[in-house]
Amino acid sequence: FPWKEIMVLPVQWHALALALFASSIAPFGGFFASGFKRAFKIK
Repeated sequence: FPWKEIMVLPVQWHALALALFASSIAPFGGFFASGFKRAFKIK
């Protein structure tokens, strides 16, 4: 690589963190919500 370091803004780190969260953790939110509703008998 011709460059030694890449200029990365805090906003870009934040976007990356959100993207990682959305792709890895968020899909399980539906299963969690379903289990939560079932546990407390909420229709």
